Amino acid sequence: MKKVLLLLLICVFLITGCSVKKTNQMTDSEIFAAEYAIGKDNMFKYATIEEVFTLLEKDTGIIFFGNSDQECCLEAVELFSKLAATHEINEVYYYNPTVIKDNLTDEYYTLVDLLGYNLLPETTEDNYLNMPAIYFVKDGEIIGYNDDALQLMETFDDDLEKFKENLEVEYLRLIEEYKTKTTQ
Repeated sequence: MKKVLLLLLICVFLITGCSVKKTNQMTDSEIFAAEYAIGKDNMFKYATIEEVFTLLEKDTGIIFFGNSDQECCLEAVELFSKLAATHEINEVYYYNPTVIKDNLTDEYYTLVDLLGYNLLPETTEDNYLNMPAIYFVKDGEIIGYNDDALQLMETFDDDLEKFKENLEVEYLRLIEEYKTKTTQ
């Protein structure tokens, strides 16, 4: 009986062990899908702070700053990813600045400096980057951004659908502007 039970346990282990991907074997989009509860076929790529600095200093791309612990970030990802996919945006860099922001590290101050006038005045005085925020960058120049999704949590139910519609319109405008400027 012990041999049968042991054989059964080994079979279960082999079957489940072979079908489960280890975290280090998962793609960025698969990890992001699990973190944000969206489909695996998404355009999000995890970025290091150094990659974010490079984008903001000289490269071209879209950066999403967010934290999956915030409901408004989950909502923004769901809305933005649908729009980006339909407009053939293949890559969006994702960075969660929570740790560097909470600890007020040198990296955080560098990030705030690079974002510069794109932060509200009270934001830079309080050393606070609103999340979620999406930045569109071409050759190190911020050509557009939006951090309005933070207000999703402050919008009353009666106004929520209208707010989402307006946010969608703004995301679409930014995507189209980005695509126009990056294809020239």
